[in-house]
Amino acid sequence: MLIDAAKGIEDRTRKLFEVCKLRKLPIFTFTNKMDRPSLTPWDIIDQLEAEFALQCIPMNWPIGSGSDFQGVLDRATNEVHLFERGNRRKKVDANVVALDDPELAEIIGEELYTQLQEDVEMLDGVTPETDSELISTGEQTPLFFGSAMTNFGVELFLQTFLLYAHKPPARQALSGDRLGINTGMCACVHVCIRLHSIPWLLVNKS
Repeated sequence: MLIDAAKGIEDRTRKLFEVCKLRKLPIFTFTNKMDRPSLTPWDIIDQLEAEFALQCIPMNWPIGSGSDFQGVLDRATNEVHLFERGNRRKKVDANVVALDDPELAEIIGEELYTQLQEDVEMLDGVTPETDSELISTGEQTPLFFGSAMTNFGVELFLQTFLLYAHKPPARQALSGDRLGINTGMCACVHVCIRLHSIPWLLVNKS
């Protein structure tokens, strides 16, 4: 389920959710366009939980938004994936920095660093445990933030999708034999096609 970070839930989002709810499909949510002026991640969560009664599990967390967008924190590894915007960013040795790296405050700025620390403490206190059963029934949604147009945050989304998504069943061959399926590859191809079509859709929609 794709969410516009600036607009939040839209009519097409509601239609997609109704289909998923009717079929009891797992819902993986990607909040897009974080590199543009947007709602706060807390606002996005409030909307999803209030309107869809979804239990949101932020798998990563944005650092700033719009022109101040610095990247996302991968909550599973406590690593900050830095967003590169042209040549504005100060040169760093790696695109990934540990949350406890003493240079992180200098890299992303003191204000955003302080906000990130407060957000992490809040998330650790209020976020429920990830439950694969609740994810499979569409009651709990892994939530991601990023920028599909620049392919930022998509890899983190894919990794979690492959971990929790339903595996496709074996198919009956014409000969009557059951065909084995490389489930990981099958799921990966499907989600890659879907996600890599997002930039095209966004461009053509505008």
